[in-house]
Amino acid sequence: MSGAEFDKIILALDGMLVWTTQPTEADCEILGFGERLFHCFRKDKFGYLLMAACDHKTQFRWAEISHPAVTSDYLAWVS
Repeated sequence: MSGAEFDKIILALDGMLVWTTQPTEADCEILGFGERLFHCFRKDKFGYLLMAACDHKTQFRWAEISHPAVTSDYLAWVS
């Protein structure tokens, strides 16, 4: 849709930080992640990593929000 004339594109994948409140110790025990992993130091916010993929018609085809904020896009994709 950008006009770059790519052919044979299946999905475009990217991640973004979804802000949330600081998780409690009880929340962290349930989720299996430490509290610090939910803090994105670059944006100074707590949150989750949302990974999503769109097709060539810009329609969402896949989304996942199961990783804490400090997870890289690559690590979330391969895990």
